[in-house]
Amino acid sequence: MGISSISGSGSFSVSSTDNSTSSLEKQIVKLMKQLQEVQKSDDDEKTKQAKIQLIQQQIQMLQLQIQQKQANAAKAEAERAKSAQEGNEKSNSSTSSKDKLSSSTFDVTV
Repeated sequence: MGISSISGSGSFSVSSTDNSTSSLEKQIVKLMKQLQEVQKSDDDEKTKQAKIQLIQQQIQMLQLQIQQKQANAAKAEAERAKSAQEGNEKSNSSTSSKDKLSSSTFDVTV
């Protein structure tokens, strides 16, 4: 795939998504071949149309599943990025508070 600067969990997530959509895409390719075979078949026109319609519906369902998986993967990635950003902001704010304390001088009178 050629992605080099992704953390381990991100990489797994991406390849996992690719594998699941890849399987669906392979099913679409098989259905497209079936569609071509049906169109070339010697079946009567009514039978051909019924088979074509069924195959086209199956293709559409698979395409919707692919879109859903891609949307879910994008949403999960956005949530991970937001969570990481919030974690960085918390880390930065606590570091900032420590910096303020360490740079402050205190007058102590006994």
